[in-house]
Amino acid sequence: MTRSVVSQRAEDAWRLLNETMAAHQVSIAAVRSAHPTLRLGRVADREEIQHHATLVRLMSITEGFVAERLAGVLDQWGSGSRAELQETWDSAVLSALTSWESMKEAYKTWLKVVPATVDWNPVSGFVEARNAVAHGLGSLTRQQGRKQKARERTVSRLAHADIKLTAADTVTVDDDILKRAAEKCRAFIEALDLAVTAEGHP
Repeated sequence: MTRSVVSQRAEDAWRLLNETMAAHQVSIAAVRSAHPTLRLGRVADREEIQHHATLVRLMSITEGFVAERLAGVLDQWGSGSRAELQETWDSAVLSALTSWESMKEAYKTWLKVVPATVDWNPVSGFVEARNAVAHGLGSLTRQQGRKQKARERTVSRLAHADIKLTAADTVTVDDDILKRAAEKCRAFIEALDLAVTAEGHP
């Protein structure tokens, strides 16, 4: 029989997402209330900085959950092995945790959590936006847009999150996008957590 409630780890991730959004609201209100003493351009810049910081935090929480949920199961599989086998296993687990794509593949291959059960697409769009914000200051990075095929893949993933690029290949993050990101991350964490449990993993 499958569990219908999420794990403590998932609840903790939800709490962090909620706290991040609450802190964002306080910070953005403070920036906007300072408007009389700041030029309009500086207010917009500070809002952008706050929006970017909040997106990075939301996606870091979600990525942390995905990695820890996977590692939590895999660590149990490798425990008690001989030292040389443990070292090989630890290396395989670390390799699986290096990117979203490798974690998605590990969930599918090792835990049998397939894309039909858990939709990774909306979250992948926010991951692409986070990468642009964190590594390109809001613009597509070389990896995301240098070649046509990479750019098309990036644009497609962003579309899953209803995020469009500007003509200058920059990602605009606002309060609506952050609210949507938090909601999609919460839903994704729940779906992934329950799917792992449904496959018989603790």
